[in-house]
Amino acid sequence: MRKHFLSGLFDSLKYSTIVAENEVVGEVDVEDGKDADSVQLVAKQDTNVIVPAGLDKSAIIYELPDKPANINAPVVKGQDVCKANVIYGDEIIATVDLVAAETVDLSTFLKVINAIKAFFSMMIVKIICIIIIAVMVCYVVLVFMNNSKKKKRRRQRAQRASDRDIDDLQPRSRQSESKYVQNEMIYSVCITERSFDCKLMYLDKT
Repeated sequence: MRKHFLSGLFDSLKYSTIVAENEVVGEVDVEDGKDADSVQLVAKQDTNVIVPAGLDKSAIIYELPDKPANINAPVVKGQDVCKANVIYGDEIIATVDLVAAETVDLSTFLKVINAIKAFFSMMIVKIICIIIIAVMVCYVVLVFMNNSKKKKRRRQRAQRASDRDIDDLQPRSRQSESKYVQNEMIYSVCITERSFDCKLMYLDKT
């Protein structure tokens, strides 16, 4: 009976490769990759465990609890990345080491761009940029207001100069009129004196 029990037990179980070497299990994003922005994760080696004889591989689930959000380039083929839990029937039946399936070179250009983005995404940098922009706007407004005041002062000075010129011309006009009146008076006096002299000469003759 014991033999039949053991025979039945072994018949219901089998030692099987549930994850083969280089089998794709997942994928991870790559930062600053030259020719790719992600890389596949494959099993580092075969994983063999005792499983039920009627195991359906399509029912196996892979869980990657420690998979990073991304990895930085350069990435070398075979580079260790994380581990995966092999789950069957709500139970973890194995743990698999995952590695990068291929090499991804570093893109210097993308590294610089991403570094600049990361720098300007910092809160302190955003605050400093806002302060600088605010200072520049205030400076432009002050320069504009100062220029407007200068133009206004220049117009006022020009107006005052024009008013002074007009004021200077008015006394000259009055002086000219006074001189003209004086000359008329002198001319009239001269004519009167000549007429009087002429009358005297006429009386003497008679």
